[in-house]
Amino acid sequence: MNENTEQESDNPFAAANPYQVSTQYAAMGMQSDEQPYQRKSLPWIFGKWFLVCYLCAIPSFFFGLMITEATLGGIVGMVVGIFCYVVGYTLVECTAFVQRVLQDRIFRRAVRIGYITRIIFSLFPVLAPLDMYLGFVSTVCGGALLGLFYPGAGNMMNAPSQDFAPMTMFSFSATIVQGALMNLVLLGFVAIVYGVCCLVMEPSKTSTGGAR
Repeated sequence: MNENTEQESDNPFAAANPYQVSTQYAAMGMQSDEQPYQRKSLPWIFGKWFLVCYLCAIPSFFFGLMITEATLGGIVGMVVGIFCYVVGYTLVECTAFVQRVLQDRIFRRAVRIGYITRIIFSLFPVLAPLDMYLGFVSTVCGGALLGLFYPGAGNMMNAPSQDFAPMTMFSFSATIVQGALMNLVLLGFVAIVYGVCCLVMEPSKTSTGGAR
């Protein structure tokens, strides 16, 4: 009896179930799907947001060049304003709360889709009307701050406002306002994408609920 059992076990076709998935491939699939999120280094996070923020700001940057007539103060104000968002995003992602939320692969997927979409729309200006509208609102706010800090500058196109300090103030404030408005729009889009991902993706065991 033992010999027959050993002979049957050596037969690869004896106990094979054609409808049973191989445990080897199942384990490989589960391992790749359940890989936990590993925190990246600070230089990597900073470099990522540096690239993302400046790529997303391409349409607004050219719009700002037209408004400020490509003055040195206008360029410096925009560059510094965008850099503030780079630093802000880096600091936010390094917090313990965000690191805990990023354990949810569905949330990571939604954020990735949202920012990749934003970058694509920036390189191919599909959302140029939206950028121009938000840019108009931001210039109004920047002009109000310009008149608050530099009452003698008057209109932003007057000669006194073309000086380095007033134009830098105007450009910096307009960049901050437009970035905040665009982030609100992007946050709404990411929320929609997250809802869709929750419907089509299975929850992960390494999500925020199970990582506490």
